[in-house]
Formats: sequence, C-alpha cells, structure tokens
Amino acid sequence: MRVCRRAVLAVCDVEEAYARNFMEYLNQRKGIPFEIHAFTSAETLCAFAAERQIDILLVSERAMTEKVRQLSVGKRMMLSEGLSEIPGEISDLEETKEEDDCAKVFKYQPASQIIREVMDCYAAEQSALNPAARGKKEFRLSGVYSPSGCSWKILFDLALGGYLARSERVLYLNLDPLSGLEEAAESMGVRIPGRTVSDLVYFSRRKNGHLFYFLEGMVQTFGNLDYILPASFPEDLRDIGVEEWKTLFCSIRDHTDYSVLLADFGDCLESLPDLLKECSELYLPVGSDRESGFRLAHFQKLLKRTGMREDEPWMHVIAPPSPDEVQEDLAFTVTQGAFYRLVREMEHERESSGKTIPVF
Repeated sequence: MRVCRRAVLAVCDVEEAYARNFMEYLNQRKGIPFEIHAFTSAETLCAFAAERQIDILLVSERAMTEKVRQLSVGKRMMLSEGLSEIPGEISDLEETKEEDDCAKVFKYQPASQIIREVMDCYAAEQSALNPAARGKKEFRLSGVYSPSGCSWKILFDLALGGYLARSERVLYLNLDPLSGLEEAAESMGVRIPGRTVSDLVYFSRRKNGHLFYFLEGMVQTFGNLDYILPASFPEDLRDIGVEEWKTLFCSIRDHTDYSVLLADFGDCLESLPDLLKECSELYLPVGSDRESGFRLAHFQKLLKRTGMREDEPWMHVIAPPSPDEVQEDLAFTVTQGAFYRLVREMEHERESSGKTIPVF
C-alpha cells in the first residue's frame, strides 16, 4: 500500500522565540495539513533540506542567505519586517514577488493572518488534496432553519457547533447574511476581518482541486469550532443555485477532514426546500409564542407538499430556554450556560435512543 507523504512546512527565523511560538501555534491548530519544523539558523535549515523535501518555506529576511535562496523547495515565502509590506490579498502578494519568485508576508501580524496568506498562495499553485480526508469514514450535513425567524438561533448554532466540536471536526457555515454572526463574534472578543461564504463559493467555482488549502486559510475559530464569516449582503447569495451549493458541500466532504458541516440556512437562498432535503438532520428553532407555532405548522405543510420527510431523528423542533436562564455573557451562554445545556440534553437524549444519523 502506498503511503501518502505529508507535506512539510518549515519556518526559519533567527529570533528563536518567534520561530518556536509560531510552530507551537501551528501544532495546536487543528486541520493544518503539514508536518511543521522550525529552525533558527540557515545552516540547520539547509541540513534538513538536504534530507527532506520542503513544500513551504517561511524564512525571515535576516535568515535569507544565498544558500537558503538556492534551496529547492515547493514554495518560498519571506517573513518581511519592512514597514512597506502591509498585509493584503493574494493579488497584493503576487505583485510583491521579487526576482527569485519569493512572495512576502508581513511578519508582525497575527499568526492566523499569516496562515491565511500562506494557504492562499499554496492553494493557487498546488494540486494535492488534503491527505487527512482520505481516512475519513463518514460525513454529515447538519442543517439549521428557523421558520419563525428566531433572533436567538445564532446562539443555538454556536452552542451546537461548539458541543459537536468537542469530539469531531466541525465547520460552521452561516448562509443567512442577516444572522448577526460577525457581530456576535465581535461581542465575544473575536474580531478578525476575513473572507466570507460568498468568497468560498466563488473559489469553488474554479474547480481546481485546491479547496482545502483555500478553506484552511479563511476559517475563523471560536473555541474548537471552525466557521466562515457570512456573506455581507443578501444579494451575494441569491444568484447561487441549488446545484452549486450541493457541489460546495460535496467538495467539503471529499476534500477536507471535517466530519460535520453545520449549515444555517437563511430565507434568501434559492430553492430552499431542495437544500433542506440534502441535510442528514435538520434543527428547527422556533419561538414559544403563538405566531411562531403558526409558522412552524405552515412549514411542516410545506415539507409534505415537497415530499420531505418529517420523521425523527431527521427533524428536531427546538424551543428556546427560559429567558431567566439566559446569561448576559454571550460566550458563557453558548459554552456553558443555557443554550449549551439545551444542546447537551438534546444530544444526550438522542445518543441514549440509539438512533443513527444518515450520512451526507
């Protein structure tokens, strides 16, 4: 049996603390498809390169010697300390390439942003798929849709995603541009501008097999939960057809090591019932008021008209916790508080029932 070689990412910086801390960050981050090595001198790097193939080399300006410049590596990127290299998009990186085809990445920025730029460059040039995806046994698409337009469904999403992410690799896509996800993240101290779901769809249209590396470069994290920022405007998603969404979901299934895709479906999507039918399971957050009950009943009629099943365990109607139980601290609410307890009890009940969830 042929063993797939794991790609190697090497970091070389004469600042020992920087190289060590950057390597520790990469090793702690789930899903990085590279074997990580850090070096603090050109000599040790060159000795390693003589024995092993390096797929990506991040090297600081002060460590960029002539011997390092002549190394045969897959992709060389310079960790620049100059004030002129401001973090930007991949097009900006391409414009800053020097004669030796070495793209520049601003060194003193968050490690997460450096990885985004590195993955962008790597995705643009490599054809390898994520090796970890080959050993994945199953994948499920967990959908969330609120017939009554619950304002608290974002709290349920984060609690559910965080709970599942304790033991599985979970990617959360919010397909409701008015969900408030970005604002909720900011209120919990997570403020990292980045690409959105619409950018992910645009990249997947290119069908060049590099989705995993592009995706790894754009994910945000909340605890163990990976997520993509929602589209900025509803118009960004209205022209995306059902088949295109299905293709994206299948690409995430086939080309990444995520085992759960948690998707929150908004009302602006084309042919929503056709998308919901693809879900392995569907969560329906509804309000406790009478009007919300009316809208749920109407939605259930729609399910029957479109031939969708209503049986358990596929569909779960979710009622909100008591307002008295919801804490003002949003992070606590979704990681330990009322919504987390709601999800935990729901999942424990399902696990004890012995019912299985269909795979996507």
